[in-house]
Amino acid sequence: MKKLIIATRGSKLALAQTDIVCELLKKQNIDYEIKVVHSKGDHNQKDALSKIGGNGLFIRSLETELIDGNADIAVHSAKDLPYDLEEGLVIGGVPKRGDARDCLVTLKGAEPEQPMVIGTGSPRRISELKQLYPEAVFENLRGNVDTRLRKLSEGQYTAIVVAAAALDRLDLDLQEYDIRRLDIRECIPAVCQGMIAVECREKDKEIVELLDRISDSVTKLRFGIERYLFSRMKADCTLPIGAYAEINGKEVRISAMFRGRRCERTCKVKDHMIICEDMAKELIGNCTGKVTLVGAGCGEGLITLKGLEAISEADVIVYDDLLAGEVLSRIPQKAKRIYVGKRSGKHSLPQEKINRILIREAQEGNNVVRLKGGDSFVFGRGGEEILALMEENIRHEVIPGVTSCVAVPERFGIPVTHRGVARSFTVVTGHTMEDGEIKVAWKNLAKNPGTLVFLMGIKNLREICGKLIEFGKPEDTPVSVLAKAYSSEEQRLDGKLSDIADVCEGKALTPGIIVIGPVAGMDLRSDAEKKTITVTGTERFVNIQCKALENLEAKLVPMTTMEVRFLFDKMPKNFEDYSWIVFTSRNGIEAFFSYLMESQIDLRSIMKLKFACIGSGTDEDLRAHGFHTDFVPSEYTAEVLGRELAEHLGKNDRCLLLRAEISSEALSEELEKGGIDFEDVPIYRTLISDKLAGDIKKKVDSDYVIFGSGRGVEAFFTFCSLSDGTVPVCIGPSTAKKLKEHYDGDFLMAGEYTAGGISEVILKDMKH
Repeated sequence: MKKLIIATRGSKLALAQTDIVCELLKKQNIDYEIKVVHSKGDHNQKDALSKIGGNGLFIRSLETELIDGNADIAVHSAKDLPYDLEEGLVIGGVPKRGDARDCLVTLKGAEPEQPMVIGTGSPRRISELKQLYPEAVFENLRGNVDTRLRKLSEGQYTAIVVAAAALDRLDLDLQEYDIRRLDIRECIPAVCQGMIAVECREKDKEIVELLDRISDSVTKLRFGIERYLFSRMKADCTLPIGAYAEINGKEVRISAMFRGRRCERTCKVKDHMIICEDMAKELIGNCTGKVTLVGAGCGEGLITLKGLEAISEADVIVYDDLLAGEVLSRIPQKAKRIYVGKRSGKHSLPQEKINRILIREAQEGNNVVRLKGGDSFVFGRGGEEILALMEENIRHEVIPGVTSCVAVPERFGIPVTHRGVARSFTVVTGHTMEDGEIKVAWKNLAKNPGTLVFLMGIKNLREICGKLIEFGKPEDTPVSVLAKAYSSEEQRLDGKLSDIADVCEGKALTPGIIVIGPVAGMDLRSDAEKKTITVTGTERFVNIQCKALENLEAKLVPMTTMEVRFLFDKMPKNFEDYSWIVFTSRNGIEAFFSYLMESQIDLRSIMKLKFACIGSGTDEDLRAHGFHTDFVPSEYTAEVLGRELAEHLGKNDRCLLLRAEISSEALSEELEKGGIDFEDVPIYRTLISDKLAGDIKKKVDSDYVIFGSGRGVEAFFTFCSLSDGTVPVCIGPSTAKKLKEHYDGDFLMAGEYTAGGISEVILKDMKH
C-alpha cells in the first residue's frame, strides 16, 4: 500500500490521538505522513462551540482534505463528529476506547468557593452538573487542555470540566490538581466520548479494510450503537445531549440524556436499533416544538391575520429578505431572530443549513416561525423545508402568503387572467440556470396563449425574450417589467418582446417580475393610482403628510430633506415671567416637552400658562400632551396669528415664542405693532439633510411634490430639481413665496394650511 497521508488538527491532544493511530498502522507495516490542518474552531478560542458552529466545527476542514484528495485518512475525536458525515466519507477505524468519563478538576487543597464558578462551554455538561451543583455558576471556557488548566490555576474558575481520556492521553503533570472522575450515572458523557474515529473515502476499499483491522471490535460496536442513537435524535453540540453504551456479552445497556431528561435501556445487542428508536422518541418526542411556515406577502399590509398571530406567538423567527418593514416591526422583542436571507449572487446560507436550523430550534422545544416574502411554496423552497421537518417528525403548519406573481401585476393594474384576453397564467422561474442557459420548456411557453409570469428573471430578461421569439412567440407580444413593487421606488416599464430589453437596459429593476402576454398591455389602475406624490420636509412632517394622503390611492414617495436639532441653550429655567407660550409648528411642541423632560421641570409649574397655536395640526399635538389650546387664529399664518393674538391679549400679558431658529418675521412684527411684550426664543433648528447630495441634482419626476415650509423649499432645491409636468404643492403663503424664488411655473396651495388641506387641494386637482 502507498504511503498514507494522515490529516489531523494541530493541538497536543489531536496529535496524541494521531500517535495512537500511527502506532496501530506501524503494526500493519504501513508507511504514513502527518498533515496538520487548522479549523475554524482552532482559530476562534473565545466563543462557545455552540455559538460558532456546533458539531462538525473541528471536522469539516479535515473532511475537505479527504474530499479534495489531499489526505487519505483523517483522525478525529469521535465525540466531535456530527451525525451526518460528508457524502462519500465513512468512519473506517475505531481504536480501543479510553476513559469516557468527565473530570471535575479543582486546585489541590483549595477551599470550595460558594457558589462554585465552573468553566465549561458544553450545554450537556452544564445540564448534568446543575443537578450535582445547583448553586454553581457556569462560565464559558475554551482552549486546549493546557490553557484550561492554566486558567484554573490563575483563579479564573473554581473548577473546570475536562474529558478523562484527554488527561490520560496527554500524560500531564497534574500534581497541583484534585481530579474527580464523575461516574457515568452522575454525568452521562458525550456521544462516543473517549473514542478516536478514523475517517476515509468510502471508495478506497483497501483503506477501509485496513482501518477495520486496526479497530477494537467492542469499541467499534459501542461506537455504532451510540452513533445510531445520536442519529435518531438528530441533535448537535448546541443541545445538551449524551449517550453511553456498555457491552456485556450479547447484551448492551444504553444510557442517554437530552435537556436534563434521562433514559436507560438494556437489550440484546442485535435489538439495539429498535431500542434506540424508542429512547429517542422518549427523550425528544415531548420536547419538540413546532415550525410554522408563514408567507409574509410581497408588500406592506399583505400578510394574513393568521400570519401575524403566528409571529406574535413565536419564540424564534427565521427570516430572509424581501420582507416589508411592517412585518419585521411585528416580531416580538422576546423572540430570537435568525437571519438566513438570500440575495442574487450573495447566498447567506445553503438550504440544507436552513433546514438544520429549523430542526434544531424545534428540537429545543421552541415555537419557530419560518418567515418568507411572498408565499413559502411559490419558488420559496418551503416544500424542501417541510420534507426535512417531516423526516424528523417535527410538527409543522403552513400559512399561505400573497404571492408576487399575482399581487405585483395587480399593483400595476395588470390582471393575470381576463375574459377574452387570457384564460390562464403560467409562473416560471427565470433564475435557475444549467450550463449558462435557463432550462425551461421554451417551445411550450412560446405556444402558450395565456399569461407568462417570470419571477427572479430580470437579469436574464434579454435571454428570456430572445428564446420566446426563437420558438415562435410573436415579437409584438406586450411585455411589462414590474420593479420594486410596494416600495417608494416601484416602477412599470412597458414594451414588446422585441424591444423591452432595450427599454430596461441600464436600469436598476431588481427585485422585479416580468409579465408577458396581451394582459401586459392593460392598465386597470384608477387615475389616482397612476399618480405619484413626493412628500418633502422633516421626517415628522413627511410621516404626518403621508398619513393624510393615504386615502388618495396614489403612490407616495417620502423624501426627508431636513433634520431637526433641538436648541435648549436659551430656554428659560422657569416660566413664571410668562402668561402665554406661542407655538408655530409641531416641531416646536415636540422640542418644548422634550426640554421639560430633559430639564426635569415639573409639569405643574406651567399649569397657569395659556397656549396659542398657529393651526389645527399644532393644536392636535398640544392636546396629545394633555394641554388644551387657548387660542388658534382664523387663518393659519404667522401674520394672522400675530395680529389676532395681539388683539386677544391683555396689557399685562407676556408671551414666549418657541419656534425655529429661522422663522417668519411677520409674527413678531404684528405683536410689536400691537404693543405686546414678548420674547422670541429659538427652540429648534432645521438643517438641510445631505443624504440626497450627489455630483448632479436629482430630477424628481413625480406628479406632485409637497412642500411644508419655506425652509423645506430651500432644502429641496439644494440637491433636487423638478421635472416638466411636476406640480409643486405649498402648505401656505410663506412657503409659496419661497418657492417663487426657485420656480416660476404654476403651483398649488392648500386652502387650509394643514396636511389635510394639502390632501384636499391635490384631490381636487386630480379630478380636473
